[in-house]
Amino acid sequence: MNTDIVTLIREEGWEVQLDKNVRTGVTEPVVIAEGGRFPLRHPFYIHAKLYNDATHPEIRYNHFKSMHDYMWPDTIWHYWTERRFRRHCSNYKTITYAGGANIGKSMDAAKIAILFFFANPKERTVLVASTSLSSLSSRIWGYVTNLLREAKVPGLKEKYDCTGGQSPKILNKRSVTRGEPPDTIHGMFALAAKAGDDEKVIAPWIGRHPKDGLMIILDEATDMPDALVTALPNLEKGQERYQLVAIGNSNSTIDLHGALSTPLNGWDSVDPARDTEWLTTQRDGICLFFSCYESPAIHEQDPDKQKKLAKFLMTTEAIDRDVLERGINSQAFRRFTLGFWGDTGTNNTVMDAKFAGEDIYKKSEWAGLTPIEMCAGLDIAFSSGGDKCILRLAQMGQRIDGSVVLDYREDSLLFEIDISATLRDATGKPVSAEIQIANQVIRILGQYNIPLNRLAIDATGQGRAVAEVIRLQANSAHTPIKIYAVGQRNFKQKSFDVVVKSSYDLWFAFRPFIQTGQISGLDRKAAWQLTNRKTKMSGNGQIQLQTKREYKNTMIASHPSMAHSPDEADAAALCLQAAIMTLGFAPGLRIPVITKHSFIEEKIAQLKGGLLQGKSTQGVATKKPPPTATFGTGLVEAFSMRRNF
Repeated sequence: MNTDIVTLIREEGWEVQLDKNVRTGVTEPVVIAEGGRFPLRHPFYIHAKLYNDATHPEIRYNHFKSMHDYMWPDTIWHYWTERRFRRHCSNYKTITYAGGANIGKSMDAAKIAILFFFANPKERTVLVASTSLSSLSSRIWGYVTNLLREAKVPGLKEKYDCTGGQSPKILNKRSVTRGEPPDTIHGMFALAAKAGDDEKVIAPWIGRHPKDGLMIILDEATDMPDALVTALPNLEKGQERYQLVAIGNSNSTIDLHGALSTPLNGWDSVDPARDTEWLTTQRDGICLFFSCYESPAIHEQDPDKQKKLAKFLMTTEAIDRDVLERGINSQAFRRFTLGFWGDTGTNNTVMDAKFAGEDIYKKSEWAGLTPIEMCAGLDIAFSSGGDKCILRLAQMGQRIDGSVVLDYREDSLLFEIDISATLRDATGKPVSAEIQIANQVIRILGQYNIPLNRLAIDATGQGRAVAEVIRLQANSAHTPIKIYAVGQRNFKQKSFDVVVKSSYDLWFAFRPFIQTGQISGLDRKAAWQLTNRKTKMSGNGQIQLQTKREYKNTMIASHPSMAHSPDEADAAALCLQAAIMTLGFAPGLRIPVITKHSFIEEKIAQLKGGLLQGKSTQGVATKKPPPTATFGTGLVEAFSMRRNF
């Protein structure tokens, strides 16, 4: 009997006794611990079994902490590590670590991954991912391999093989004498995936289904692809023990790390000066925020321990230095020092909430001095269960302040076109999706007296033909505006019957009108889509809009309920193009508000001017004051032209 292990067992408060093995008839020592019976082993393995079997978070944490202390007894323990360990043991499925540099995120995540794996190494898998293999080696995978070399549990190092190269991994050492085949499912694996990679890069992740549990660690999650979230449901499937930990220096609320950290009650509900964690939009998700001002190296009371912690955690001196070098209001300070998200800005999305303000949601109050014109946009989809076919209308007119505004009237002018797979005509023949769309669009436009040439249609794919079907069904001489959306800007495509525009230009056309306060009555769903659809840089250096598939992936991470095509915003963008191309809508467009009162004042002023000069005003022609400056044609001419369409 190993006296050293027996001593450790008794120090735990457990009992060692001899029992006769019923199967072999041999008397063997057993450990009586926490109401269970275990073979005489190092306490690490007994705590691992108790951690696996426990359901109460506090009990799980106590055994997990004991495993840690046996593995790395010289660790300087602090309350940030305790928070991370406790949340791991609290059965959350998705955990994000948010904060700046030097807060120990990657080190603690590496420890948790190792302990989770070695609690049942023959039946568990851990995937450790970063943007590249070199990043892995210098960051979290480097911590994993170093921590295993430093492990103090006897016999642990003899139980696994660690390999490097292009496919770093840690596998259980197989028994050659017993003819055990190599196990390529269970182990710890290093993977690389950088932002911009598509589903092909994520494909190797899918299909890993260990027997007992799976943990995924995403280091540098701020720079990892949104497409990764499409692999997660497959990985989680059938796993009773599953946990994703995403780590990053908080950069943008719409990158993968920020999306997974999205507060359940919205970003306005959290405050870095007050909140240290919050529930997220992910199922069983939580974000742990570690403010630099709460660093254990600042608040530790023991001077010796504080000095040791200061070697790898943020200190007051380091914060002061960063304030001087970076500026307390800079994006660099917020990301790498404070570690909390700044404003999302409008550099990589059409708009954010602060840029848009609340006025875009308010319906306009019309001046009543000019006619209200209407236009329409149709985003076409043919599936009954996928993307939606959306027709939306908008009103353009003069607001009481004189501004010419495009008002979507919230969702009162938004129509979802229903497509039925079983619809038949009077003769019993099936009605095609194209005809169904055309008939519904014609009916709605007729209700609002909107001519077909004020309807803009997405002519990409089948949309080009649908525009012609609508014209034929309406028996109209007018043709809808066909807008063919392409991915790249600075395109060279030309066409006689379609307007070629990039998706980027279609969506970003909103920005100048939002800046001048000329968009109103926008529904919240379309505004959300405009706020969250990102831009990206293509391989040839061109800025382009995130594809619909990429947008859906982002929404799966941040708001799963919104993970569908941005049809409402697409239709709104088409409607805006119709207003620009047929109604003369332009940024800054205004019509002077001339009331009866102001007209009389103007005549009195003219009369006074003539008398002061000693002249009679009778029979003298006076010049009409010029209208407020506009873009393009004059306002009076523009409105006159519009009535002739």
